[in-house]
Amino acid sequence: MSSLLRDFRSWPGAKQWLYCLLTTVALLGLAWLFLPHFADLDNRPSLAQMLKVAAVAFLFPAFFEETVFRGLLNRSQTRLSIALSTTLFVIWHPIAGYVFIPSALPYVTDLRFLAFTVVFGVAFCLMRRLTGSMWPPILCHWIVTVTWKALGGAQFLTS
Repeated sequence: MSSLLRDFRSWPGAKQWLYCLLTTVALLGLAWLFLPHFADLDNRPSLAQMLKVAAVAFLFPAFFEETVFRGLLNRSQTRLSIALSTTLFVIWHPIAGYVFIPSALPYVTDLRFLAFTVVFGVAFCLMRRLTGSMWPPILCHWIVTVTWKALGGAQFLTS
């Protein structure tokens, strides 16, 4: 637990932030190309909806999921803990869809979405490992969620 608290108190340097942000942008580009319904530019949310999504998305999924999957389940930051936390992160998405947003089930059970969840999960684990901080995975997860919604994807989050 002390390593997790230390990683919440740690703030990465500018080069580490740049690496994490560029990685996130690259992953968003791949998601745009390969994920079905990642963007629906004709159905972008209103500014009021986006502000609500941005506020809520910081707490859940970004802060909560990163604390659990990159923090608690990946304390040792070994290959095994990265694999385990990423596997549980992938399994979590359909469960969360079923419990919290049943209208999201067709999306969060799509194999392409689950494959990207693996990629993002490993990337977020590596961000923590390389920076020694929880903040890059939290903020990059938040950026992914807000960008996805801002591009008109994830209609189930505001419908």
